[in-house]
Amino acid sequence: MSELRNQPAKRVGGRLNSREAADLTVRIVDVAIERFAEQGFAATTIEEIAVLCSTTPRSVIRRFPTKDDLLVATVPRFTERLKRFRTQAKVQGDALSTLRALLRSFLDIALSPELRSFHLTCVNEARRVPGLSDALAAGETIWEEELHDCFIQAQEAGFFRHHDAATLATLAIAAMLSYPYILSEMGHRRFSSAPGADIFFDQIFSTLLALSGLP
Repeated sequence: MSELRNQPAKRVGGRLNSREAADLTVRIVDVAIERFAEQGFAATTIEEIAVLCSTTPRSVIRRFPTKDDLLVATVPRFTERLKRFRTQAKVQGDALSTLRALLRSFLDIALSPELRSFHLTCVNEARRVPGLSDALAAGETIWEEELHDCFIQAQEAGFFRHHDAATLATLAIAAMLSYPYILSEMGHRRFSSAPGADIFFDQIFSTLLALSGLP
């Protein structure tokens, strides 16, 4: 997320054209994601976000009337930005290679301190902020559907034919995303090193392969 600091700032003053206005809206949301992750929701102010975006608080408020509105807007953008992990996973190759790469991207997301920090900020505010729970659920549904489609492709290639793709996707998310996420937040040393994460991934993926029908 620190790469946001290296993006060019928008000018202050003067009327923005439609493209500049759209770019500024995206930048405001991106900066909000970074600040919410680094210092939490309560400690982040509209004024601070405006300064980091080289704009005015009024300009931010015109787009997002409250800080709660801005927080809700960050979730779809956050989900979109996570695509870079999953896009890299969609390699050219057989169905199992693609599945392996996609599952590894899920584990990498779960083990990223910055990504976990932002997600926890949203979870902590979800009961208070209208629409936030729905936004989080929508993002998680996208992940599950993407993995479900990957299992369908594997089934079409002759694997996992005796198992339900939706169930496999749910199990895989629990193993590669939810479980590592929780353990990492608890400070478990299992994922404190890259070799530890690699060993965990290989063990879970081998268990999935046992269900695939491979000899």
